[in-house]
Amino acid sequence: MPPRAGAFSANFTPEILDRFRELCKQQSKSYSKVLERLAELYLETDGAVLDSPSVPTPKKESNGSNEPVLLIELQKRIDKLESDYINADDHLEALIECIQERLEVLEN
Repeated sequence: MPPRAGAFSANFTPEILDRFRELCKQQSKSYSKVLERLAELYLETDGAVLDSPSVPTPKKESNGSNEPVLLIELQKRIDKLESDYINADDHLEALIECIQERLEVLEN
């Protein structure tokens, strides 16, 4: 049976593959999608992503956007963190109010 279109096979060292899969699992990401994104990043940077210890900025998006893909992704992450922070703060305030009400009941 021939492999399906887009199939990928690689020989990773078992330790690297296990660590990679575990990290993807912890982050609730499909490791095949992470590999696909890494391949895209490699192409967007003409392979420069491996040339230095820091991550180079990729070329512009193929749809003509003026912002690099990494910048857009970072902005999305920042927006999510900000939203999570606001939600956590609201939750904490509600908990504090609830504890204060219970404390007042106990004091009376």
